[in-house]
Amino acid sequence: MKILLLSVHPPQGGGSAHSSQELAVGLRNLGHEVIHLAPYRSETDRPIYPDLIWFAADFPDSLQISPVAQQVMDSYVQQVYLKYGQFDWVILGRESFLWQVPSIRAVHRGAIAVIVRGAYINKLVGTEAVDPQLRKQLVNLYWGCDRIICIAEHLVTSVQKAVGNAPITFLPNPIDLSAFQAISPQKSFLGKPIQILMAAQLKARKRPLDAVEIMHFLVQKGTDCYLTICGDGVDRDQMVELIYRYGLEQRISLKGKLERREVVKHLQETDIVLLCSDNEGRPRVLQEAIAAGKAIVAYDNPGSREVINSWVEPWQLGRLVAIGDPVAAGEAILELAPLLQQNPLPTLPIPSSQQILSQYEALLQELI
Repeated sequence: MKILLLSVHPPQGGGSAHSSQELAVGLRNLGHEVIHLAPYRSETDRPIYPDLIWFAADFPDSLQISPVAQQVMDSYVQQVYLKYGQFDWVILGRESFLWQVPSIRAVHRGAIAVIVRGAYINKLVGTEAVDPQLRKQLVNLYWGCDRIICIAEHLVTSVQKAVGNAPITFLPNPIDLSAFQAISPQKSFLGKPIQILMAAQLKARKRPLDAVEIMHFLVQKGTDCYLTICGDGVDRDQMVELIYRYGLEQRISLKGKLERREVVKHLQETDIVLLCSDNEGRPRVLQEAIAAGKAIVAYDNPGSREVINSWVEPWQLGRLVAIGDPVAAGEAILELAPLLQQNPLPTLPIPSSQQILSQYEALLQELI
C-alpha cells in the first residue's frame, strides 16, 4: 500500500507524535510505502530521514484552526500529494488534522482515516460549551472520513455519542515497549526515599500544578520523597512559582522536554509514576510504566482507568483517585510505598506492537 500520514512527529506534538512515528515506521517495516508529512511550530532540532517531510505550520491545539494556518496546511498537503502521486490511504494522525479533509478530497481518490486520540472528541462530549456551528463543522469532518480509528475503547463510545453511527474501529497504538520491558523491576528498600516521576506536557489538561500540591502534602506528612518531571509547556512558570512558594526546590526537579531514551532512564530509577490529567485518550506513559513494572497513581479519567483496569488485566500496583484531589493522590502514594518492598514485584504479559500493526495492515487492506 501507498500511504500518506499527516501527523506530528517528535520532538513536536507530545505522545501522539511518538505514536504516529511508530505507526509509520511499523507499516514501512511490513513493506508499505509511507510518506510522513509533519508540521512543526518551533525551530528546534528535527530528525531527517527518507519519507519524513517537515513543513512549518501553526497546527491547532484547540477545536478551531486559524484561516492562515488552514490555508498554509491545505496548500502544502496538496503540493506534497501531487508531487508523490496517488495514495491508497491518507491517515490523519490526530483529530486536529480533520480540517484538512476537504483539501485532501480535492486531490485524493482513495480512502481517508482519522486516528482519534481524545483531544477533540473529549471536548465535544464534555461539559464545556461548544459553539453549535463549530460542532456541526467538526461532525461533518468526522463523517468525511472513510474510517474513524479510536485508540481506546471509551473513545468509541464518545465518537458514537458525538458523531453518530459512523464507521468506527477500535485499534490501540502500536507502541514499541521493548525498551521499557527491558527495565528490571527494582524492589524498594525500607528507609529509601520514594522516587516519583511525572512525564507530561506542562499544560492545563495535564494539571501539573496538582503534582506540586501532592508533593507539598507528602512533605508535610514527613515523607522522604522526590519528584522528577519530564516535559515542558505553558504552565512551567506557574509551576516554578508554586514550587518556590512551598519551598520544594530540593524535592522537585524540572528536566524539561527530553528524548525518549532519557525518559526511559528516569523511569528506570523511579518507584511511582504520577499522571494528573483531567482527560486522556489511552495514556502511553501508563502503558510504559506497567511494561516497566512501576507503580502508578493517576487521576480517574476514562483513559487512565482503561489502562490501569483493563489494558491487559488489572494492574496490582495501580491506583486511581478523584480528579483534582491531591490529598487522595498523596495517600495513594503512601499506600503503594510499602507494596514496592515485596518480592517478587508483579508483572503483566505485554501485547506486541507487531500484533497491533498487523491489525492496522489488515484493516487498511480490507477497505482499499
